[in-house]
Amino acid sequence: MTDKFGKLIDSIVMKRKLIGLSLQSSKRLNNKTYSISSGYSQGFIIENKEVADFCEKIALEVGSIGPLNIQLRKQGDEFYIFDFHPRFSGTTPIRADVGFNEVDILLRNHLFDEKFGRLNYTKNVAAIRAFEHVIVPIDEMLS
Repeated sequence: MTDKFGKLIDSIVMKRKLIGLSLQSSKRLNNKTYSISSGYSQGFIIENKEVADFCEKIALEVGSIGPLNIQLRKQGDEFYIFDFHPRFSGTTPIRADVGFNEVDILLRNHLFDEKFGRLNYTKNVAAIRAFEHVIVPIDEMLS
């Protein structure tokens, strides 16, 4: 995360574990469409200086302003980026829950010129994102 001038504020490392399988992406019931989750995602907010340094360097090199989500894998000594997007991602609420509230910080920086340095957020914790359950008869799911 960088401020409105592209100065680094901080970064957070989440090791993700994706689990789940769904046969459909949505279902319409009683004139309402429900998105069907692929399961749930979980992750670990960890301290990993090597990953943080790599991602921070990339953010500064590309001139990022605001949030930047970099997803990568490490094979051997090399990092391979497979997703890179300058937006608030789906894990933004999870990060806010541990004190890394990008939305609040960037709004305060852009609107009120507040300055931020490294954040004191909670590390070495697991986060689970679960979804609301809707119970329907099997016949309705298969139709």
